Amino acid sequence: MRDELRPFIAARQNLYNDLKQWKKTSDKKIIGCHPMDIPEEIVHAAGMLPITLMGYDGVIKHATGSLQPTIACNILLENLELCFNGTLDLLDGVIFTDVCDTIPILSDIWLRHSHLALHHLMVMPKHLNSPSSRSRVSEQFFRLKASLEKLNKKKISDRDLKRSIGIYNQNRRLLKRLYNIRRSKPGLLGASDVSAVVTSGMLMWKEDHNRLLGQLLLKLEKSPLPSSYPKVRLIVTGSLCGCCDSALSAIEASGAHVQWDDLYTGSRYFTSLTNEDIDPVEALAQRYINDVPSPARFFDADAWADYISNMVICSGADGVIIIIRKFCEIHADDFPCIQNKLTKDGIPCLMIETERAGISEHNKARIQTFINMLERE
Repeated sequence: MRDELRPFIAARQNLYNDLKQWKKTSDKKIIGCHPMDIPEEIVHAAGMLPITLMGYDGVIKHATGSLQPTIACNILLENLELCFNGTLDLLDGVIFTDVCDTIPILSDIWLRHSHLALHHLMVMPKHLNSPSSRSRVSEQFFRLKASLEKLNKKKISDRDLKRSIGIYNQNRRLLKRLYNIRRSKPGLLGASDVSAVVTSGMLMWKEDHNRLLGQLLLKLEKSPLPSSYPKVRLIVTGSLCGCCDSALSAIEASGAHVQWDDLYTGSRYFTSLTNEDIDPVEALAQRYINDVPSPARFFDADAWADYISNMVICSGADGVIIIIRKFCEIHADDFPCIQNKLTKDGIPCLMIETERAGISEHNKARIQTFINMLERE
């Protein structure tokens, strides 16, 4: 592991104890954000730290008694367990957005068992081609802004929100530079290392992450191209609400290089910038509507499939691995369309379904076989 990656990896280790200490020293509130689509800039502009709740790898003792595992992916169960066992008592509030049908149920259970000062559910429009979509999204963002102002007993000015938008845009530009380095210097960074850099930014003050990221990029840009590196280049897509480090590690252990990705804990987090020249809430609504295609929103039936196919062509990748979390219905419903599009375009693809335990030996063998097939072509 490169020494310059240690601060990013450390941000994910011993996370909640570190956050307790950070809260004491900074005297700032911490708001938990369920993946995906929450405008973190509004939380940041209120002077609070937004952290993305991405579950944990501990034992689930209580959550399955309230939320049936057959209708919930592991991320939702793990976050609920953290609520039940008191780990998330350090939070001052939690924000949900209805990216799937299970989230409102989770929100209701959470509200009954937790006593945080802020509990906010955003109900977002799904048909984004509708003329009223932007006003509906703006309305939800204004509601969130009002809830945070009530919690903080202080108004969020347009100036503060524009400043936060600028900081988040800077972070997205820095992350895109990181991805360009990975693409141009295969073998320099592992996919799980890149994931650690991205996800650490979901857990720390953005100004601190920008500073560390800037330092990392200066060193990486001066680093030479590794003398040897994997020849098979892949796009990895899926895993919509959390990390998939075990899958990324299995892919690289099988002899492939992750050229780019379409992951929530990857490029989906930074691809779209927010307009800094218009009303800030309207700008955030505009970004939401124009963001990369997602199965949580209704686009043209082929929009996401076209997006992934285009990504393969632009990156020069040899194939696609699609990672679907077990019981993630919104992703599973879109898979046939993606598979048909990639097959039609002559792009090899493999779908693997992951469970809480990570990648099974069966799926590791399928990944190895897929990569071996690409090596022979």
